[in-house]
Formats: sequence, C-alpha cells, structure tokens
Amino acid sequence: MGFKVQRKVISRLAALSFAALSLVLLAQNPPKKAAGGKDDEENLVYLLKATSLQQFELFGEQHRKALGATFLHNGMYLISDTADWNVDTRIILAKGHVKLIQGDTRLTSEVLTYVIDEDLAVFSGVLVQLENKSKNLLRTQHLDYNTRD
Repeated sequence: MGFKVQRKVISRLAALSFAALSLVLLAQNPPKKAAGGKDDEENLVYLLKATSLQQFELFGEQHRKALGATFLHNGMYLISDTADWNVDTRIILAKGHVKLIQGDTRLTSEVLTYVIDEDLAVFSGVLVQLENKSKNLLRTQHLDYNTRD
C-alpha cells in the first residue's frame, strides 16, 4: 500500500472513531430539558469538529476539552482554538480566536462564555466585534448576544 493510500485510510479511521466517540459521549450525557421547555432537538449542542478531545471530571462535574473546536447550536457555529464544555452546567468556555457565525452575522473575540440553556453568548476581550450582512461594525469589550432571537 502506498503512503498516500495509508494516510487516507488512517484519516478515515480517525474520523470514524471521532464520530463514534461523539455518539457515545452524547449517549452518556443526554440533553436536559431546559427551563424554557425547549424540545430535546433544540437542546442539542453538536461538536462538529475538533483536532483533539479530552473528557475529564473536575470538582464532580463532567468536562470535555476540545482543541480546534467547532460547535453547532441554534443554527449558529461556534469556533475557537480551545473550548471547555462543562456538560453538567451546560456552559462552554471558548478561548482563542473565537468566532460565532449565525446567518449573516459574525462575532469575534478572544473569550466567550456560552450558556446553552439560556441561548446566551457572553463575549469579552480587548476587542469584541460584531459584523452584520451590511458590513456594519460594532466594536466593544463586552457583548451579550442571544442566539435564539
């Protein structure tokens, strides 16, 4: 088998392993019904991509640390260098080159705290920038953004 073929096979096996791990992790921690009574489907947060994923327990709470993470929730993509997803509190702390893309709206910052059950993205950093489809810019150091509305 040539090197290119071996690399493709290994790459596909890694992708399948990651997909299987994602399904196992979801099965271990099914989504909780939010206070607002959202459907289970609306509660789901998908980890679409990560260069690495680590599951651990900290102070009795389950965490998933993802590097090079891309999440999907409420039709918005959350992309960051690192993300710590506290499965029990349903909060994601994203750091490093954070991007939130929803439709024609794009937000960027260095730090984001995403409170899943409240659909609330809390951006902070030296520069938080919101750009809409008309290329209008809003720049600040702190911004709360509702991903549902």
